[in-house]
Amino acid sequence: MKILLSPTLEAIERLHVIGLDFVNSEGLKKSIRLKLLFGVFDFVAKAKVFNMVQFNGAYGCPTCVHPGVHRNNRHLYLLCSTYPLRTLQSIEAAQNKSNETGAIVDGIKGKSVLHGYLNLVNDVPPDYMHCVLEGVTKSLLMFWTNSKYRREPFSIRQHLYEVDNALQAQTPPTEFTRSPRSLIKDLSYWKASEF
Repeated sequence: MKILLSPTLEAIERLHVIGLDFVNSEGLKKSIRLKLLFGVFDFVAKAKVFNMVQFNGAYGCPTCVHPGVHRNNRHLYLLCSTYPLRTLQSIEAAQNKSNETGAIVDGIKGKSVLHGYLNLVNDVPPDYMHCVLEGVTKSLLMFWTNSKYRREPFSIRQHLYEVDNALQAQTPPTEFTRSPRSLIKDLSYWKASEF
């Protein structure tokens, strides 16, 4: 990742420090400066950019220091408030210790390519597609439509066919990559763009 991003980060840093001079259409000399404000990555790329264990490994959560549990060939991070959130100080301490020892520390393998360019805690938001769309939203829809919970107040089982028909009757603009699919038959196969 360092080989890929370093030239871009160095160019952005030069544009921040030195700037870019140009003459505008009115003949006036102008100077602009560029600063990297944040970075957006999916889970796989974030692990590589942060130089840490992926989401499917121990301490692979980029938000907190949670070891996770391994069940049924999957690595899960169960909801728990006892694990501390990662801070810039804790990430930098783990990076330094990892660089000194050569060992993975709290999921951190060493310095991030973004070190010195971005605050890894505040400037890199959670992955919307995986966390929100394919995570929370999909889980909620599964609960709302699951027959196991049909007697719960949150269940929409009694209205499922009505909702499904209304959903499939939608005709989205051509910019949408997928036509609406059935909540009843296809929900477990929905892609992020369908939520």
